[in-house]
Amino acid sequence: MRLQIIPAKYLKNFKDKITFNLKHEFDKIEYQNFKRDIFYYNANSVASSAKIEGEIASSQDLIQYLKHKKKFSPNYINATNDLFNAYVFAQNNKLNKKSLSKSHKLLSENLLIKSAQGKIRQHDELILNDDGNILYTATRKEDVESEFNKLIHDLNILLERDLGTKEIFYYAFMLSLVLVKIHPFEDGNGRTSRLLEKWFIAEKLGKKAWFLKSELNYYNKRKSYFSSLNSMGLFYEDTNYGKSVSISVYTANTLK
Repeated sequence: MRLQIIPAKYLKNFKDKITFNLKHEFDKIEYQNFKRDIFYYNANSVASSAKIEGEIASSQDLIQYLKHKKKFSPNYINATNDLFNAYVFAQNNKLNKKSLSKSHKLLSENLLIKSAQGKIRQHDELILNDDGNILYTATRKEDVESEFNKLIHDLNILLERDLGTKEIFYYAFMLSLVLVKIHPFEDGNGRTSRLLEKWFIAEKLGKKAWFLKSELNYYNKRKSYFSSLNSMGLFYEDTNYGKSVSISVYTANTLK
């Protein structure tokens, strides 16, 4: 079956940018006890992802809250803790439309009213940068569900397809990018996209993927990431995914 929305034509450009043995470096990731060892990586990943969206709780704060029951203001810690719960959920469930929507429901408990959690948005959306300028416009509200279903269609195909390591990292990025451009939810799309990227890699290559420091890398390079989103075009219908090649290697390059 053919992909409906995920662009495959930039795969060669992606591969050309990976100048090291990606599979070899990924295989070097080690852990002894997943549940114990992943806790601190999750805290770092979650805090980094949340900070991209303006949350201020650090990974150390989250660890203190979860491990040692340290008290924080609910407004300070709750949204980051919700995202932590979504990561734990993802690590214990297969990736599909239902589980992706459930993960959004978990991470948006303190972002959205209950009726909007895990649900397709009903309003048009402008995505702004920190200065209040428009980065891009998301899919029109009347097209959101059909575009999201195309994404899920492609996700299902890619989960079944035999892919090499570079292909897995490429398609993981593109899945996350297209989700961000569709912006299917009222809020929490960025958080969901970064979770989706890592979740897809984990489905294809195993639990080692959860130890990737992709969210921290996105946080450190957030200005170039948002600039690239803007360069792809103002309107969803005119999106030029070719402009994303420079940022498509961010997660892979954490292994260099």
